[in-house]
Amino acid sequence: MHGYGEPTGTDRDSFCKYVTAHTREIDLNSPAYYVKPPSTDAILDFLDLIASSVGKPFERHYHRSFQHRHLTYDANEGRSQFISDLNRILERNGVAFEMTSDERIRRSGPSVLRGLLSSALYRTGDNDTDRLLALASERINSTKLQDRVDALEKLWDALERIKTLEPGTRTCRRLLF
Repeated sequence: MHGYGEPTGTDRDSFCKYVTAHTREIDLNSPAYYVKPPSTDAILDFLDLIASSVGKPFERHYHRSFQHRHLTYDANEGRSQFISDLNRILERNGVAFEMTSDERIRRSGPSVLRGLLSSALYRTGDNDTDRLLALASERINSTKLQDRVDALEKLWDALERIKTLEPGTRTCRRLLF
């Protein structure tokens, strides 16, 4: 890109190769990319990748002879603004994902549920049940559909195990809370 007020020296081909190397499904140089949109997982990986590379430009110096600006970039301010803007777009469109301050996309479920799951300690008295519940809690908010399916399977398996325990035992009373 060349012209007044536009960045120069942008290497589109290098950027496309960088994106493809980090998100296999997105090949910006391929005509097929524009025919079939990438999967949700690939788009979320792309957003993670872009967030790690964002910076807010500031004019460092104006070069009068060639009438252009020398810029510098503030990575922290740029990322913060990117995350804020992205989360506003996702929320406005009812998309159940958000980017955290550590530049990772996560599934945004109800905040009450997130709080309960993040602080839950499973001490049912049965190690296998505890393990299944912990795995389900860990995977239920994943951005990957298969992880969420796996979480529901683990939860179901844990509930099936609980049905075999004696009614009224410590295990049944102290399951989740």
